[in-house]
Amino acid sequence: VGGFFNTWDVTRIYFIEGSPTAVNQTQTGDESIATKTIPGLVYQYKLGNYKFIAGIGKTTYLYPTNENFDITNNNSATSWEKREDTGYLFRVKYDKEDKTKARLEYVTHSEAAETGSLLETAASARIEHNTSQLFFAGELTYSKASPSAWRISRSTDWFESLSPFSPIYGDTLGNPQNWLGEDDIAYSVALGFKLNDSLAPYLFYRYQGEHFVFRERESAHLLRTSDETESHGGLTRLGIGTNYYIGKFRVVTELEYLSAENAVFTNSSEIRSDRQNSTFKRKDHQLVIKVDYNFEGKKFFGIL
Repeated sequence: VGGFFNTWDVTRIYFIEGSPTAVNQTQTGDESIATKTIPGLVYQYKLGNYKFIAGIGKTTYLYPTNENFDITNNNSATSWEKREDTGYLFRVKYDKEDKTKARLEYVTHSEAAETGSLLETAASARIEHNTSQLFFAGELTYSKASPSAWRISRSTDWFESLSPFSPIYGDTLGNPQNWLGEDDIAYSVALGFKLNDSLAPYLFYRYQGEHFVFRERESAHLLRTSDETESHGGLTRLGIGTNYYIGKFRVVTELEYLSAENAVFTNSSEIRSDRQNSTFKRKDHQLVIKVDYNFEGKKFFGIL
């Protein structure tokens, strides 16, 4: 869901294989964290310039049978059983040749809390309009976080090794981070000028709410203060960019200025390994260069 504010797979779920008697920081047997994205059936109907899409899917996951199980406060499991998570998808697309494109989309699933998912629900509205010389792109994206998103290690098949142990996202004291179970929005507007058929510079403005969660490093669950108690608190992003086309390849270059309500950016010259003793600041800037390939050909902004 989303274009620039891509949430990644909303219905990506996690569960524990191996049926351990307790979920601890250290694996005591062959238990591991497995992941899957809910599969399903999708129906599409086209009417003129509109396309309507709806989908539903189910998948199973393993979960302890004792009603008082809580992965953070009561991690003992008497036995395990298969349960079901149901996902839903709704989307409307509008495409008027190369002039105007728009998309509304909504995805949710029923068991985000038990499956350790990052998100429970996400929705987005996007529009792109082109004239002979100008183009405009706008996006409004919504996210609702799971109340118990698991903090999984990137290098192992288990939870992050932290002290104190916190299987869900927590601060340095192990307390749950403030974005869990919360919803928020982010939006983006961009206006560009076509110099020729291959080059189009643009200006952009973007804003993210303090609890907005998506896949990039600026997300509320990743961009946080030194003790991880607060996110950026609201992030404003201003910049200039260019789209440069070589056949079906597009090279995007952006120079961006970022301003956060809280001090969340580290000093690039900082070499301390201890996050809490590092120096953080509220302002930052970055240069982004990316290359993509579109089988359908040129899309001036490429968000749809």
